[in-house]
Amino acid sequence: MNAQGKIAKVKAPPENARKHILDAAAKLFAEHGYVATTMRDIAQETGIKAGSIYYHFAAKEQLLDEVMRIGVERVFDQVKVAVNSLPPGSSVRDKLAAAIHAHLFSALALGHYTKVNIRCTNTLPEAIRQHYKRTRRPYERYWRQLIQAGVDNGEIEPSQDSLSYSLYIFGFMNWTIEWYREGKFDLEEVSRRYADTLFDGIGRRASPGTGKPAAK
Repeated sequence: MNAQGKIAKVKAPPENARKHILDAAAKLFAEHGYVATTMRDIAQETGIKAGSIYYHFAAKEQLLDEVMRIGVERVFDQVKVAVNSLPPGSSVRDKLAAAIHAHLFSALALGHYTKVNIRCTNTLPEAIRQHYKRTRRPYERYWRQLIQAGVDNGEIEPSQDSLSYSLYIFGFMNWTIEWYREGKFDLEEVSRRYADTLFDGIGRRASPGTGKPAAK
């Protein structure tokens, strides 16, 4: 209420404040984790008053949910563009190599949103965890379909199901954010080696008829 006894209207934050809040939350969640990050931390990071943050997001859980949704959509878009950009008739091996590179690029070079999806999953509140699983399901299904296409055309060994193979791939891709350092490693080379290992394995092939590793 002002000096004239009239109720003052609450001024809405500027339109770009929502994106500013999301960017700050993604950065802090990625660096410190969901549990350790408070709404006060986010307010300090943005320079926006806590009350203005609550104008956009009623709770930290809602903010996390939106950050993770954006992260999944960004990486999914990058992967689809990479695969769809390949020439017609490309092998599943080439498609998976392109998808691996796009996933890693999203996680390592496109900001913090994808990193939050990788680093915070195990600390999510149960309600958000279940919602996140539904949000992520189309992306996981996309990878399983790529793998199954390789099984169906003989490029991939059918000894395991597409779910098991996709879990292997996500495991080594997502671990990359823990050790990768820009300038020390080449992302394209890392992606290619992942694809080569996936398809060729790490054991040396035996010389025909000997059962012993082939000489270099």
